[in-house]
Amino acid sequence: MADVSDDRGSVADQIDDSEETSPVELNAVARENALRVEPAVSDDKSLIEAPSRASPFVNETPVNETPPSVDPSPSVTMHLALQNFDIICTICLYVHYRSLPALASTCRIFERPALDVLWRNLQSVEPLVKCLPSDLFDNEQGCMVLVKPLDARTWGILCKYTSCVHSITQSNRSAVIEPLGSLMLSCPSAPASLFPNLRRLKWHTNGTHCAAEFLRMAFVPTLLSLEIQISSASPKFLSVLSSLGVLCPQLQMLDMRFPSATHDSLRKTSPFVAQAISQLHCLEELFVWDLGDQGNKHLMQLQTLQTLVGLENISSLGKTVTLAIPRLSRFVFFGPFHR
Repeated sequence: MADVSDDRGSVADQIDDSEETSPVELNAVARENALRVEPAVSDDKSLIEAPSRASPFVNETPVNETPPSVDPSPSVTMHLALQNFDIICTICLYVHYRSLPALASTCRIFERPALDVLWRNLQSVEPLVKCLPSDLFDNEQGCMVLVKPLDARTWGILCKYTSCVHSITQSNRSAVIEPLGSLMLSCPSAPASLFPNLRRLKWHTNGTHCAAEFLRMAFVPTLLSLEIQISSASPKFLSVLSSLGVLCPQLQMLDMRFPSATHDSLRKTSPFVAQAISQLHCLEELFVWDLGDQGNKHLMQLQTLQTLVGLENISSLGKTVTLAIPRLSRFVFFGPFHR
């Protein structure tokens, strides 16, 4: 099946740049998605066409995932190479990501491997909303809002896509974060079942309550790396952040930056971050500001920590930290908060 995308970008791309999104434009997104992936063989007819936009993916093998078996008795004669699952996965890795939805719809043999590559590394949270039927959302005063709940079947198909996600990067503000937050609040499943394979999360945008609602679902036990860079944090965001140690016990890298925050706001944020750090017993790399006396005590209890990067005040710990953390091999500090 030919790649139906072009260099002009998608209808959704063009809508993102406008100030308001009309129902007509939202329907245009749905029609475009339907053209991108026409489900020739999938039972998930309403949503298989909707993985929508994604970004280039890395060559990476899914962890702890058993490949589906290839049908040993295809209805038509098939080349032996296409009956080898490893070969099928390799083919998908070299297909342009804009063509992956079409490849996923050709037959069941290609569906799962193609979707795995398509959804593996998301460069935005937008596909999580734009893969859904457009009649679930409306435009109110220039904002996209959720107007209908998802039924069980739609949740099941969305979970099939999110189970393929291994990393999420959100680098700027997006109009879909608010409806995404509403969507997460209505999720009937536990967070671990929505993103069971998520390993890396970069959140370089805002710390609003809507962002907190999404992050609560993205803080899963499989998460290994977390980067948060925000200008400010709402009380709900800080509350979710304080539970990081319990929700992500295997976290190995934590990078917390509030570039434009004042010393007073950092002081108010520190207890929430300190509580999270105190429960991260697998942490190997940490970038953080001075967390105060109590927070610094938690730092000295991180026996697995190898790299500590932080503020000038942390340097006062100096030799104490080095002696208290036997594995610490890199200790870097900056004057004003490093941007």
